[in-house]
Amino acid sequence: LDSAIHKARRLADLKEMEGRPQLELSNQFFDFGVVKFDKKVTQVAELANTGPVDAHWHLSVTGDKPDWLEVQPVQGKVSVGKTSEIVLTVHLDGGIGGSA
Repeated sequence: LDSAIHKARRLADLKEMEGRPQLELSNQFFDFGVVKFDKKVTQVAELANTGPVDAHWHLSVTGDKPDWLEVQPVQGKVSVGKTSEIVLTVHLDGGIGGSA
C-alpha cells in the first residue's frame, strides 16, 4: 500500500510540473564594458517561454538595486512559444547614490 501511495504521489507531482510555466533568459551575465559619465549603455535580454502554459513574471531584486541600473519592464506575460525583451540600461550620472 505504501508503495502504491508513493507512486501515486510521484505521478501527481510529475503532472503538476508539466503544467507549470518555464522561462529561459538568453543571458545570465552582462558586460557593459567601459561606461562613460552621463552616457547610457543598454543591453537587451530575451525571455523565452519554453513551457506548456503562459508565463506571468515579476522581477524581484535581492538587496538594493543600484541607482545606476534601470531594468524595463519589471513584470510581464510571455505566451507559450513566444519571447519578450528585457532592457537593461546603465547610466552613471553622479546623482544621489553616486556612480558605480
